[in-house]
Amino acid sequence: MKIKMIVAAMLLLAVSVAPASAAMLVTVTASSGNLSATQQFIVQSTGGSSSWVLPASIALVDTYGSQLGTIKNLDIESNDDPYVNLRFAVEAGTLDTTFNISSSLVSSGIFVNPDLCYATAGVTLTSDSDGATIVGLFNGKVYQARYNSTAVFAELVNGYAIGADRTITSSERNPAIGSQTIFDSVATIQSDFSFTLSALDQASGTSRFEVVNAPEPATMSLLALGAIGLLAKRKRSNG
Repeated sequence: MKIKMIVAAMLLLAVSVAPASAAMLVTVTASSGNLSATQQFIVQSTGGSSSWVLPASIALVDTYGSQLGTIKNLDIESNDDPYVNLRFAVEAGTLDTTFNISSSLVSSGIFVNPDLCYATAGVTLTSDSDGATIVGLFNGKVYQARYNSTAVFAELVNGYAIGADRTITSSERNPAIGSQTIFDSVATIQSDFSFTLSALDQASGTSRFEVVNAPEPATMSLLALGAIGLLAKRKRSNG
């Protein structure tokens, strides 16, 4: 009877924290002056996991036929753990171009005060013959990790400038090492890049935002008791 109760409790725990699978949306917008162009990509989720890569580069063209920029590469991975990896490569049009690259919400169930959380991002800037500049639009930062739609966990990677015909990468992590606790109930996470890139120059970026809730001692005890019970039952059966 005790073993049955333990197994039932474990099943109830698993059901209570397992989020429903749903498609994700990745949105890329390029704007210059009063012109803008947007591309959206639907990423299907299977068993709580998503993985997608843009098959070919896409021009970002506004309703008047002006090419404002180009998506050279784009891919995303996510899981109900939850984490989201968002990567991109873009090229500005003939004028300075503002890019916004955003994942939709990644569902995590409900994690209360998750204590193994971190975000990391890197940005690579490549210039033409007159140098290049990238200006971050999150308080000067290029990348932002959020949870519950509006709560900011981290803003990473300062904008910077480079000389002619160069490629330089800048990266940042929060926390600098290890992980930290979010003192809140976390239901969703998402990642965004937002920046202005100088004309005809290229930028690429990688990022990962992960929120993990370490098992509570009571949960670990429950799992241990369940394992002990199953071992005892197997021993009796073999005996």
